[in-house]
Amino acid sequence: MFGTNRGPSPEEFWHQVEAERGEKVIKYSLAQYQGGWGEVVAPRWGLVYVTDSAFCFRTFPQRNWLSSLLGGGEVPGKSEELEFCIPRSQISAAEFRKPMSFLKKIFAPDPPTVRIACRDEYQAETTVTFQIDPGAREFAAILSVAK
Repeated sequence: MFGTNRGPSPEEFWHQVEAERGEKVIKYSLAQYQGGWGEVVAPRWGLVYVTDSAFCFRTFPQRNWLSSLLGGGEVPGKSEELEFCIPRSQISAAEFRKPMSFLKKIFAPDPPTVRIACRDEYQAETTVTFQIDPGAREFAAILSVAK
């Protein structure tokens, strides 16, 4: 039925994440992954959060709204839960970007973007990009502090 909450409350969810990670979550937000991390299909919606030791992105199974109404399938490449974490020690830079053009702000109001320069799971240099709203500027500032 619509409006039925089957999961934990937000507070319970973040307490569970902290228990899983063994450390406090400093900041979290909704985000759209734009690409840059291995074979992860983009774009993809999920939650981003940062702890003292890592920046993490976590998704949940996503379904096509029309298929959901008709009892159909899931979104290809996005039907499974996914989480990846980038150790903060592997992050070399984090950049906050916001559309600067007046016309772009009016006609194409993209959320602010955070670009994270880091080493991937194979130690190769990569840039991972997220649209984060709200809190993009704060995420970039937290990640810019060396760990």
